[in-house]
This record gives sequence, C-alpha cells and structure tokens, in this order.
Amino acid sequence: MSRSMVFVVLTAVVGCSSSHSAALFPPEGATQQSIQTDIDQSLDAARKEAAHAKTLTEADKTPLEGNSTKGFVREGRVCLRKDGDLLVPGPSQSVFVGTPSWVYLVISPLHYDPYGPEEVTDRYILHLLERGYRWSADEKK
Repeated sequence: MSRSMVFVVLTAVVGCSSSHSAALFPPEGATQQSIQTDIDQSLDAARKEAAHAKTLTEADKTPLEGNSTKGFVREGRVCLRKDGDLLVPGPSQSVFVGTPSWVYLVISPLHYDPYGPEEVTDRYILHLLERGYRWSADEKK
C-alpha cells in the first residue's frame, strides 16, 4: 500500500473518531482590542506554564467540558473565526485537527503535527474561560 493510501485511510479512521471542538464566545461588551489582549496574554501564559508547570489533571480540565482544544493553535499561531464584526478564538475547521501526532511520523518522519500541542492549547483555553469566554451552547458535545 502506498504512503498516500495509508495516509488517507488513517486520516479517515482518525478523523471519524476525533474529539469535538466547540467554538468560544467572548465576554459581553468585548472589543477587537480586548479580544486581542486576551488572546496574547492567555497564549503567553499558557506557553510559560506548559514549559515549567506540572501536567494538568482531569480535574484541572473540567472547564473544557470534554471539548478538544488542539485546533485552537496551528503552527504556533491562534486560529480565529468571525463572530459578527469581531475575530474571536475558534478551532480550525480542518479535518486533520483530530489526527494524532504519531500519524505524521508514520507517514513522513520529516512532517510534524501543526496543531497544538495540547499542553499549551488546554491552558490557553482555560485562561480564556477564566477571562469570561464561554463555550457555544449550540455546539457543545
């Protein structure tokens, strides 16, 4: 079986079993400037904590409500979506978001998983939730 065929099969299998990722809504009265500040400060804090803090426990992750956070950061940059006139944090809509990192190593050792890592994205979303962001009621799993 060719590498491309293996990739297609693995992507289909993994994509069908991937975690749900709901959208986040900003706090009432948020402006583009306040959202950008929240994003910058939350991502910066998440990166520092991931590098120096202990692993998050399941209890720490309770506010995530079982939502996957991996798609909120791609190649080190936050993913955004349009909410009215605002650009707000949102998960990537790519089918590859749910692909486990090890699949990239199987397909091609030179490729890397562009999403996450979840040690950072979980903390990033937790910081946004602490700032008043909320999961969309209609997209929760």
